[in-house]
Amino acid sequence: MPPIRNRKNSKIDNTTREGIIDLVSDQGKPMALVARYFNIPTSTVRSIVNTFFQTNRIEKLPKGGNRSSRIEQSHLDWCRDVGL
Repeated sequence: MPPIRNRKNSKIDNTTREGIIDLVSDQGKPMALVARYFNIPTSTVRSIVNTFFQTNRIEKLPKGGNRSSRIEQSHLDWCRDVGL
């Protein structure tokens, strides 16, 4: 039996996602039963399965974005010179 998830907004790892896809698409189990088995909401199982059918992707997309600094080095030098 999979571990019990009590935390709100807990992350679902890729092996669990693979198990969900296997049970629903390959073995034909109902989403509600799979959700109870993994102790996650049915809507989450539905979302994972729909993502798989639409994009053929199991893994969660990495979080990202532009993490570079918005302030330029010349501005930092000016702040240091002024004493800020």
